[in-house]
Amino acid sequence: FADERRPFADGSHVKSPAEGTPRSDRIARRVVCVCGVVICAAMGLFVVAGHFNDGGWYLYAAKLACTGHVPYRDFMFPQPPLTLYLYGPLQALSGGSLLLGRLTAVAVSLTAMGLSVAFAKRLGGWPGAAFVAACFAVNWYTLYHLTIVKTYPLAALFLLGGAWAFTSQRLGVAQAFFFLATLTRLSALPAILAAAILEGMDGRARGRAATRALVTLTALAGVGVWLYALSNGRLLEQLYLPMGSFVPGLTRYY
Repeated sequence: FADERRPFADGSHVKSPAEGTPRSDRIARRVVCVCGVVICAAMGLFVVAGHFNDGGWYLYAAKLACTGHVPYRDFMFPQPPLTLYLYGPLQALSGGSLLLGRLTAVAVSLTAMGLSVAFAKRLGGWPGAAFVAACFAVNWYTLYHLTIVKTYPLAALFLLGGAWAFTSQRLGVAQAFFFLATLTRLSALPAILAAAILEGMDGRARGRAATRALVTLTALAGVGVWLYALSNGRLLEQLYLPMGSFVPGLTRYY
């Protein structure tokens, strides 16, 4: 890893490429702190004054899922189901609150961004952490999408958790995170295959990589079959509905 040191006989060491000078590290830490303040301020602004499109609809669906209704059968939902159970318990307890839903999204997103900055620090030292924090701070489009009540915050958290686990050589844990990310948003599915390909680049690990990916994909298929049965066969048409929104008559049909 980036923080590994190679000792000499006299006890000194060679700096890894990720290690900066004390002064550059000090500046980078300050940049991270300033960016953190900017990120929190921007997301706070979005929570209070942002336009959130269909966030309330997601929260109502989450409340239904946690009060005895079955997704895809009792109500239409165009995403995998895991997001419903992030927002649902608090919505059911509170009776329904858009503000609470936004704050939940922000808490999950800040955790994901903190993990991303820590991941960058591991690979690139404090300068790497500062670069990633600055990218978040200046990209308010991303901050907006990490504030709205949709699938983005939870999917980001699971994907970054998987990346962290993968670089820590906890490859089974990484696939578990990617499994959860795919149950949050279907577009996370390629991460399962990407992890297997990267692991398989070591010829000795190809069999294990293929097995892990196959187990993960089989588990996803099992969940899909179960949800398909619960939904009385309406699962697939709802998951693909957003992609068919421009098909003449399809949206009007639903």
